[in-house]
Amino acid sequence: MLLLSSAAAAFLSKLPKSDSPNEAAAEIMRRALQIFRDGKKETRSLTLPLLDGEQGNLQTLGAMAQIVREDRLEPDLRIFVLREIVGGVRGHDYQGELESIFQFARDRITYRRDPWGVERVADIWSTLYALNPNTPEGDCGIKSMFFCSCAAILGFKPFFVVIKQTPNQRAFNHVYAAVLQDGEYRYFDPTPEDAPPGWEVKSYKKFLYPIF
Repeated sequence: MLLLSSAAAAFLSKLPKSDSPNEAAAEIMRRALQIFRDGKKETRSLTLPLLDGEQGNLQTLGAMAQIVREDRLEPDLRIFVLREIVGGVRGHDYQGELESIFQFARDRITYRRDPWGVERVADIWSTLYALNPNTPEGDCGIKSMFFCSCAAILGFKPFFVVIKQTPNQRAFNHVYAAVLQDGEYRYFDPTPEDAPPGWEVKSYKKFLYPIF
C-alpha cells in the first residue's frame, strides 16, 4: 500500500476527481504502473493498474515518494552515495553535494523512454543494475527519483516538480526535482543532457509535490 504524507494528501485534494464511480472505473487498466524494488528482496517488482490523467500522475508520484522515503533509511545506499557520488566533495560544501548528485543523474543515467503504456518507478539499486544490467537507464521520473533519493540520504529535503507544457494536456507530462535550501527552492532537471542546475523548461502549469 502506498503511504501519503499529510502534505501529499493535501496535494491530492486539489486535483479534479471523477464525477462517478463508473467514470473512475473506466479509467483503470488503460496503462500500467511498474514498481522496481531490487533493494527489497520481498518485492523485486510489482505491476499495478494506472489511472488516467492527473490521478495517474498522483498515483505514480505517491509510489516515487514512498521509494525516496524508504531508500534514505538504507545504510548501504548512504555508503554508495558518499563513496561513488560525493566522494570528492569537501565537507560542508552542500551545493557541491547537490551538483555532484545532479551530474551523476544527468550524465551517468542514460535517458530511455518507458515501454509503451507503462510508467516505471525504481529504487536506486534497480536504476543502477536491474532496469538494464549493462548501464543505468531511465526516463525523467527515474532520473528525478534517483536525484531525490540521494539528496534525502545526505540530509536535504527534496520535492518532485511536475509540469504541463501546453494548456490542453490532461496529465502532467514531465517531472524533475527541487530542494528546499536556506528557505528557497533550487531546481534540478537531470533529463536534458546539457542542462545546468537551476534550469527549468517553460511550462503552462507547475506543481511541487511534497515527499516528506
